[in-house]
Amino acid sequence: ISYPPSLARTLFDMDEGQLRLQMQGLLKLQGIALVEVYEQGSIRAFREGDPSIPADIEREFPLEYSFIKRGSEKSYPLGFLKVVISLQPSYRRLWENSVAILFTSSMQIFFASLTLLMIIHVLVTRHLVTMANYATQLDIHTLEGNLTLSRPYHDTSKPDEIDFVVNALNDLQIRLKSDIIRRIRAEEHIRRLNAELEERVRRRTEE
Repeated sequence: ISYPPSLARTLFDMDEGQLRLQMQGLLKLQGIALVEVYEQGSIRAFREGDPSIPADIEREFPLEYSFIKRGSEKSYPLGFLKVVISLQPSYRRLWENSVAILFTSSMQIFFASLTLLMIIHVLVTRHLVTMANYATQLDIHTLEGNLTLSRPYHDTSKPDEIDFVVNALNDLQIRLKSDIIRRIRAEEHIRRLNAELEERVRRRTEE
């Protein structure tokens, strides 16, 4: 701390106004709650600050007025400076900073999660819903249209898992349609054979 020499010089000059200004400047330093100046004999002369604040650390610094006499430096003791430091403001700032960091981190995680969910929805979920609806509505009357997805920025030359599922559903639709067509043709063929057989039976009966 660099204040003691300046305080000692001001105390020696008995400039109370300047001394109190310097003590008030000390109070502006982080954590300092009380500043006291004691004269020789441990007599308190000046005090600045709040003595009711709990003291966590106390430090005393001698106040000596230095002067040159007969070519050599002399020191004249004037008293001492007592500085009381409280860690409560530091704890409070630490708590406030922790809460602010926690809140900021939580908001960052929230918005990152929201952004990730939106990306997943745009790239995956909505297509899964479309494919599920297509598979649910797939029946004998809805076999004409193929499943297509709206993916304007997708490189079709590099198919992904969604492309594989779409292709599988479209292949299934084609196979179902082919099987139904074959079954219809087989039924028509059987009906024709039955009709021909009935006609032959009728003719023989008439004969």
